[in-house]
This record gives sequence, C-alpha cells and structure tokens, in this order.
Amino acid sequence: MTAAKRVSILAGTLARLDREAPHYKKDGYNDFNTFYMQAASGTKGGSSGSPVVDCQGRAVALNAGSKSSSASAFFLPLERVVRALNLIRDCWDAFGIKSESVYIPRGTLQMTFQHKGFEETRRLGLRNETEQMVRLVSPAGETGMLVVDSVVICLY
Repeated sequence: MTAAKRVSILAGTLARLDREAPHYKKDGYNDFNTFYMQAASGTKGGSSGSPVVDCQGRAVALNAGSKSSSASAFFLPLERVVRALNLIRDCWDAFGIKSESVYIPRGTLQMTFQHKGFEETRRLGLRNETEQMVRLVSPAGETGMLVVDSVVICLY
C-alpha cells in the first residue's frame, strides 16, 4: 500500500528579488554572493525544492527554505539551477563523467558582498559621479550596488 501524496498550491507575493541568502545554521553551510527571491508565503518544512511559478505558469525559482518566525520564504532563481544542470550535462556528454563527480565552479573574489541601496552607498563614500555612471549602465529600476561585507582569508 502506498501513501497518498499531498499537493498544495500556495499563493504568495514576492517582496524582494535581491534578498541576501538566508542564514540557517550558525556553524552550518550558508550560501553567499547570490540573491534569492523573498516572499510572504505559508511554505513549511518539506517544501524545499518545490517549483515557484509565475502567473503564466512558468517556473522561475525553487523553494530553498523559510523562516517560521517571520513567515518568509526564500526562493533560488531558476537560472542558477539551470546553469548547474547544464554543467553536469556537458561534462557527461563530453567525458562520460558520472554526475556525482562533476565540479560546479562558482566564481569567487575571496570576499562576500551585500546589496546596499544607493542612499547607503553614498553614506559609505560613493562619489556622485560614480553613482551616475552606474545608474547609466544599469537596468532600469536598479536600486543599489554590491559592497564588500567581509574578506575571506584561506589558510593552507
């Protein structure tokens, strides 16, 4: 006898598209240098990996986790998942390498970044000329810039 699977579809409104990666455990793995989508939704434990769809029914992200204390859910944008899957597929096609041994590279500058609004970056010392140049070449509606939060030191 098999257990019946429950399917639920929850409505939610995206509050932010540039949310820093959530911190789940003090000494555990926490993602960094990528943005998540944040929404107020009723997702619960066990929802991780579920698709997030837009009003046209297109998958745009995967449920990555939630905070029950604030009813906030965090979604990993789908383009990051697609990139990883393409790297795995390309290695398999080219070399016949088993997927569990494929390395998925992540660029790193040995530092972590945070997204700060333009008002905050001006308080941190951003010159007016630099802000104007960034606004000129950025997509419409850009709200800020990345700033260095911490430098990662690797001891070998």
